[in-house]
Amino acid sequence: MLSDLLQLPFRYLAWHYGRAIAESLQLWSLGFRFVTRLCAVPLHLRTLFAPFERLGEPAHGTLGDRLEAATVGAIMRLVGFLMRLLVLLFALAAYAGVALLGVAGIIGWLALPLALACSVWIGARGLALGNFS
Repeated sequence: MLSDLLQLPFRYLAWHYGRAIAESLQLWSLGFRFVTRLCAVPLHLRTLFAPFERLGEPAHGTLGDRLEAATVGAIMRLVGFLMRLLVLLFALAAYAGVALLGVAGIIGWLALPLALACSVWIGARGLALGNFS
């Protein structure tokens, strides 16, 4: 029983710096996959220059009809490009957010045992020296 109690801090540190870090990295990768699927990044990259909506304008007939169809097609491609570009820029910002939160989370997680030890040390020292009223 006493040996189990003495092993507890070492087992906790092994979990804290081993398994918990590995699971945190898995959650971090899930964040990136979530953004990829939420914003449909592969689809938007593949169809970046596709028209937004097909209006069904015939590209035959008089010269005016063909010019009108080409103009509408160009405008709809521009609209589609801009909309998909905005979604991709949002995804890029979301990727940056996930990356920053992940790095901050890992650094914070690694620092927690040190913060606990420092807090215990400062509290014990304050109690021993009578600095707390």
